[in-house]
Amino acid sequence: MIASILAFLTAAILLGAYIPAIPKAGVIGPVIGGQYPFHLALLALGGAALGALAWRSGLVRWGRILTAVTALSTVAALVISGIQFAAARDAGTKVSFSQIFSQLAYPWVPRRIQPRSMPPVTARHSKRIYT
Repeated sequence: MIASILAFLTAAILLGAYIPAIPKAGVIGPVIGGQYPFHLALLALGGAALGALAWRSGLVRWGRILTAVTALSTVAALVISGIQFAAARDAGTKVSFSQIFSQLAYPWVPRRIQPRSMPPVTARHSKRIYT
């Protein structure tokens, strides 16, 4: 059961990442597939292990299907991460493998204050300044 859920989840997300025209999966696939490809690869590997376990315990046809789907999902997620690493290397960025799993959000970057292009405008009825 868990292997089926993992296989369906990772296959739907990665199929949506590669084919954005698919309704609903095409919306969430590029976001999750692009932000967390290594996490999806780990989920797919977990599903592949459970599919292989089901295959060995007697569910031959379903075990093969689960193992094949999750193995393809693992390859698809690793292709996305490989493309991202190649682009980062070409841009001259250092990539840290330890931050991939320890930092789930973007690092905090202070916002640059833009200079004002227009003078502030005051409303007639208040003393507040609106820009």
